[in-house]
Amino acid sequence: MLKNTDQSNEDYENIAKALEAVLAISNFLNTKMFEKNARKKLKRLFTILSEQDRNSILKPYRKFVFDGFLEVTASTDEHVSNNFLNVNLYVILLSDILVACELVDESEQYLKCLAFTLELDNLENIRGVDEIEAFFEPGDQELMFRFDASSSSTVVRCDTREERQVWKSKFEQVATELKEKQK
Repeated sequence: MLKNTDQSNEDYENIAKALEAVLAISNFLNTKMFEKNARKKLKRLFTILSEQDRNSILKPYRKFVFDGFLEVTASTDEHVSNNFLNVNLYVILLSDILVACELVDESEQYLKCLAFTLELDNLENIRGVDEIEAFFEPGDQELMFRFDASSSSTVVRCDTREERQVWKSKFEQVATELKEKQK
């Protein structure tokens, strides 16, 4: 409507204000829906973690960022055993930790247990894996990315290029927020 209204029209300013108000309400509702879904996902994680893991992972300051399925193809982190390499894991990215859960079956409803967690303090160098392409099948590099955190490096594989881009951007978001906190 605003596009089709001439700026000299007496209603133009009111239409612009109305559009601004509608966008603000839409953003508010989207944020609230994201927060509600995040709480549901954390509640779900709560149900599969042991009490000890709950106490160490689910902290009030940790916020949900993103979740989905990833395959860890390589990691120098001591918490990632070879049993979890090249396995499709349900992964939850929180504001400073990555939580990976093993699946009982392929439906998202049945998570078996906590596979491992990776602390993301000092998260940096989120990048492609072109420089280490000799280790992977041709074409796989475009589905993978690598991140370095603390003293470890981990390479993950996504199902699609689009998923890879979303995951990379979420890791970059976490890295930026962690750096801001350290200032």
